[in-house]
Amino acid sequence: MGMELSKDFKRCLRQFVGYYSSGSLGKHIGDESILADIDYRKILNYKAEEAERIVAIYTNNITMSKLGYVHDHPSAMRRAAQYIRSVCDDSDYRAKPPLEAWELELH
Repeated sequence: MGMELSKDFKRCLRQFVGYYSSGSLGKHIGDESILADIDYRKILNYKAEEAERIVAIYTNNITMSKLGYVHDHPSAMRRAAQYIRSVCDDSDYRAKPPLEAWELELH
């Protein structure tokens, strides 16, 4: 039998997807200004490749204890939100620190 995803990770992923899909992600990342006044659901509605990248950024930023407890759920959500802002904002917004290649990898 293979390794199973922890209940804590499943809970965190479910929360992230719920916040993202409801448009309330900005309220749950500790910095509402990142997604303020951006209707990212409308902008990203027909860009499935961006949704894949957003989930990848979230999951690539998760670290867990040996028992499967997630350590950095808010930080992982914040990094995904920064990417969303960079894709949806016409200004020259850049994530701080800049997103690194390993964060963007699709597995």
